[in-house]
Amino acid sequence: MVRSQLRNTPGRSLAMFAAVLMATTGFTVLTGAASTSRLVASGSVDGQFRPSYDILVHPAAPVTGLLHQDRPTAAYGGIALEQWRQIEQVPGVEVAAPLAILGIADIQPDLRVDVTEQVDRAAERQVIEIARRISGDRGLSTVTAAPAYIYVSRRPLVPLADLNSQAFIYADGTRVRQPTSAAECPGTGGGGPLEVQPDGRRRQVCDIAAGSFDPDARRTQVSTIEAYQLLPDGTFRRASVFTSGRPASVVPATARLEIQLPSVAPAVIAAIDPAAEARLVGLDQAVRQGRYLTGVDAVASAGRVAGTSALPPSGPAGRTLPVLAADTLAVDERMDISVSRLTGRVADQVPGTATQALWPLLNASAKGPSQAARHDLARPTAPGSMPQWPSALHSPP
Repeated sequence: MVRSQLRNTPGRSLAMFAAVLMATTGFTVLTGAASTSRLVASGSVDGQFRPSYDILVHPAAPVTGLLHQDRPTAAYGGIALEQWRQIEQVPGVEVAAPLAILGIADIQPDLRVDVTEQVDRAAERQVIEIARRISGDRGLSTVTAAPAYIYVSRRPLVPLADLNSQAFIYADGTRVRQPTSAAECPGTGGGGPLEVQPDGRRRQVCDIAAGSFDPDARRTQVSTIEAYQLLPDGTFRRASVFTSGRPASVVPATARLEIQLPSVAPAVIAAIDPAAEARLVGLDQAVRQGRYLTGVDAVASAGRVAGTSALPPSGPAGRTLPVLAADTLAVDERMDISVSRLTGRVADQVPGTATQALWPLLNASAKGPSQAARHDLARPTAPGSMPQWPSALHSPP
């Protein structure tokens, strides 16, 4: 049959043979070119690549195993300064750069959202909701965090000023027994701001709304509630503060209602030799703001720092140490925010309502038009600002 086809249709058979030959030849050429390109690219990368260090010197490995290749240093100890000096004297060593892990600090990224436009200045009381959805892994993983609530009232709001072993003492002199205050807001310990009613009574505004007190559900079923008084001049004064014995007037009033979102990012704190690190990886050339570290930097007395508090600083001054901080975190996460005002009379029920009763009350309420915002958690600071650093470190075991 094949011979018959070749004898009767020679032109067609010749054309088919030519097509197969061209396809085979083309595939062979493309495969060869791809192999050549792959070899050239691999050789170029291998020739130019060099890690930040050639040899890593660390203490003897613990019983649990060797130091992991992704870790630059061991958290369980280090070599002595005398050993470091000896390494510097070894022939052929260009740079010996020491690195010591001091601990882990929980920094507070400066994530703020302006909710001023959502405020109804004609309302006596109102609640603004900040809904948050956090996504990571290029958007493949998402979690809906518990919303944060802002309670705004034209009625006087009295912040907590002091406390003793028996009572909470508020800025207007009101004293509330601690067990009584804690019973009004279970799970918080009490001490929330007091709203003064027209008849003179004081009602506590709980600082959280809880759907569950299970620690595993805290991120999704515990909402913070911050209270602000809308003053007659149209400014806002925060009441969810501790005034340290001072009157409420010490809390500054602001024209805009900006809320700092609750967020914590753990950061590893390491000690280095600035000169050696600059020679090793050019760290001094990576500074975008401020200055590079010097060999004479040391712990010094610090001025009083307010941090994230709405109050002017008070109390004894602390200590400070210059640090280099990354302005971009190695995280693939973002926070999508939706801000809206709760409608109806729900705000009238907030003062005096317990924490677990507030959760269904606020979550089931209807909402007005919303405004959207987005924060890239890899860049948690606004231009020109820095995250808030704590006063203590969590040292490795």
